[in-house]
Amino acid sequence: MIKKIVTSEEALEILQKGNERFSKDQTENPHRDHARRTYTSEEGQSPFATILGCSDSRKPVSAIFDRGVGDIFTIRLAGNVVGDMGTASIEYAVEHLGIPLLVILGHSSCGAVQAALGGGRHSVHINELLGKIMPAVRKTKADNPNLTGKELADEVARANVWCQAEDLYQNNGIVNTAVNDGKLVIMAAFYDLATGQVEWMGQYPSETQPQQWSNM
Repeated sequence: MIKKIVTSEEALEILQKGNERFSKDQTENPHRDHARRTYTSEEGQSPFATILGCSDSRKPVSAIFDRGVGDIFTIRLAGNVVGDMGTASIEYAVEHLGIPLLVILGHSSCGAVQAALGGGRHSVHINELLGKIMPAVRKTKADNPNLTGKELADEVARANVWCQAEDLYQNNGIVNTAVNDGKLVIMAAFYDLATGQVEWMGQYPSETQPQQWSNM
């Protein structure tokens, strides 16, 4: 029997240790054998963490946390934005799978963030996605008027994580209730493509993290 992770603290520790191994090229590649595939196909899934991440191919979620089959419930959308379909998957993770930890994971050199910064003409659906990132763009520029280039883009990507966390918490009753009842922890994080390291930015909501970004 494979032990199910039942607390957010346990889940976070496993992700942190897995990423440390990955960034040091010391991966163990757990839960990737035939026995694991057979077990999960017959017994179902019991992932210990949900991760909302970007679709970028340079950020393979299970790999960067050195996990395997059935460990992480992964939702990937460009710019790691909270949209209707992604939110539905998060609701399923909370209500039906009982996953105690939700990580919203931004990353360096994010193409969606760069597109939001660059403006220009896009399709209707891309414009809708970029609109989700614009509150982070506006706040970051207002708070850091001297930032440019990659430094600005990466700071927007970090701000966007907080913005998406706030959007989800403030506007989704299932998530809000689970957080307030102590059944779910939302963690903000940022992945560096070059180093392979995840920066754990903190928990949302936080007394030190400003809110109302999603309304900017």
